[in-house]
Amino acid sequence: MSWSRAAPSKLPPSSHHRALQASKMPNTCLAVSLRNPDLSVIHLGTVLEGITVFLFLCDRWDAAEGEHMQNLKKVYNSKETKLVDDLQLFLFEVISQTAAELFTLQISVVALVVCLAGLVWSLDNGLARTPPMGWLSWQRYRCNTDCVQYPDDCISEKLYMRMADLLVSEGYRDLGYKYVNIDDCWMSRNRSKDGSLQPDPVRFPNGIKSLANYVHSKGLKLGIYEDFGTKTCGGYPGSKFYMQQDAETFAAWGIDMVKLDGCYTDVSDMDEGYPIMGFYLNQTGRPMLYSCSWPAYIKQKDFALYQKIAKYCNIWRNYNDIGDSWDDVSGIIEYYGKDGGNFSKVAGPGNFNDPDMIILGDYGLSYDQQRVQMAMWAIMASPLLMSNNLETVKPESKALLQNRRIIAINQDPLGIQGTRIVKMNGLEIWVKPLAPKGKSIAFAFLNLNHGGGPSKVSYPLNKLGAMSPQGYNVTDGFTGKLIGTYKSKDKISVNKDTSETKEYVK
Repeated sequence: MSWSRAAPSKLPPSSHHRALQASKMPNTCLAVSLRNPDLSVIHLGTVLEGITVFLFLCDRWDAAEGEHMQNLKKVYNSKETKLVDDLQLFLFEVISQTAAELFTLQISVVALVVCLAGLVWSLDNGLARTPPMGWLSWQRYRCNTDCVQYPDDCISEKLYMRMADLLVSEGYRDLGYKYVNIDDCWMSRNRSKDGSLQPDPVRFPNGIKSLANYVHSKGLKLGIYEDFGTKTCGGYPGSKFYMQQDAETFAAWGIDMVKLDGCYTDVSDMDEGYPIMGFYLNQTGRPMLYSCSWPAYIKQKDFALYQKIAKYCNIWRNYNDIGDSWDDVSGIIEYYGKDGGNFSKVAGPGNFNDPDMIILGDYGLSYDQQRVQMAMWAIMASPLLMSNNLETVKPESKALLQNRRIIAINQDPLGIQGTRIVKMNGLEIWVKPLAPKGKSIAFAFLNLNHGGGPSKVSYPLNKLGAMSPQGYNVTDGFTGKLIGTYKSKDKISVNKDTSETKEYVK
């Protein structure tokens, strides 16, 4: 596919003809091929060991006459060559609308020297070794651009500067909440004359680089939003056809996280497009955590897809947007409990499933429901990205958001995503292994019933994975209170109120 701006001048003016501008890639590892009588593609792919030089010469390819390749010469020194399909990055793609459409693609001699160390295909940026933590504007502030009527609640540099200040002054930063993330609607409606993204000049008068400098001065990191399509979900300029330029712009501004949404594009393009954006982010040389909405737009998701996504993205949304309601929180928990495609298995340091924002401190959850979200996002090794007004968060909500024991479960260095092992009559049990592996776990008893009194839950520790003959100290994850010392064959029993969770650490 093709998602960078410039196209070869000889391509016909058709919506079915697309081209991807080659990036600057010194010392890269390359291979080229042409395939399919109706599809001429030059691939940029990985080349396995043993290859020194590829040389291709194709004087002419004529779609009407079906001349696939003429005068093709291939010179190499190799025991074996192979193009890995799922690591392809397209340089050019030309698709013929009809057999009668006449065009000629001239390809000059291409000499490509293989250097395996020069190209990084997977993300490999060293980031998100534990789930990222911070603040994100979308759920609480949406696409509010009316700074006249809502001067404190509109998407503007003042909002992000204020939240950065509060992350520091209210103690969130020191607990790990480091990212201040801009979401949709920050841009001007049009790109600049040279094609660059530009912020709205009224709402961001000092520019994004200035905002990044301010956020960095607070010991925080700045995230930004874009879309893989031609437009963002809010209708602002998307990155399709501008991916390299946008990646370089973000790096120049000092961005630390890039969220790439998936509106206004063909879903079938995502399989190639999201890896390409990750490649361009890598090429800038600036570490930028890459947040993908890729799987959220795919209806049928299997383990192979999640494995591929984990190669190219640090975190990824895979379910619906969260709203400020208990129905949304419980719906996400159920989706993660089903674990369709075994997506929990690809989570780990550098790669995490993202069930969406933390809405503690907003309006839609009771206190017990806020406890549930905080506990379950910790068990699920989920990014902890708050979306609230940090100025008005109530003390009890703030205490949950800043609970060091719950945060420690979320930030456990093993990065294992907890899974549901029991679901029966509205009661659930979830387990997450902790470091040191085999000696410690976190587990949650969750009551999702909507009425009635408390329910008693009893369960043997050995069925939670607690097998040590020495026994375990069981501690309440919220309070730090010692519940007791148990042998692996013992049962732990608790009473659970409706819409509540108890989280324990052993």
